[in-house]
Amino acid sequence: MTKQLDLKEIDNNNQDIYDFLSQVYEAEFAPLTHTEPDCRGHYSIASPCPAPNRRGWIAYQNSKPIGFIIVEKKSKFWDVSEFFILPDFRKNGYGFELASTVFQMIPTDWQIRQLLTANQATSFWQKVLQKMDVPFTQTIQTDPDWGMVVSQRFSTKNGK
Repeated sequence: MTKQLDLKEIDNNNQDIYDFLSQVYEAEFAPLTHTEPDCRGHYSIASPCPAPNRRGWIAYQNSKPIGFIIVEKKSKFWDVSEFFILPDFRKNGYGFELASTVFQMIPTDWQIRQLLTANQATSFWQKVLQKMDVPFTQTIQTDPDWGMVVSQRFSTKNGK
């Protein structure tokens, strides 16, 4: 069942919305990333968008921004560098709709990474890929940016 999200690509017209949602996202992950806000209470945004080789979308439900996805073109695949749904909107299918829509919009090889200690995120991504019915491989590896991560790789080239 579709939740009928409206996805808008991040640009100058909605940059402020992305920046605000990113603060909520970074604060939520701060206990896992051991980051702290600056003297103004702001967290550094890990994936500024738009940027070269990076695209992002804000998800709106009933005209309200509820989350975002940031993807980055790497040499051999696209990487989901950031993904966030506001807590009040989780477990309602919005995350699946946002992710699967973007994966279908860009038919290519994909990678998703989660911090090794982010068990809920790993479980979420496993469920998304299973629901999309795409075969995937999952590994634990050392990531140069994030340290130890769980990584899933899959392809949407065949239309799934």
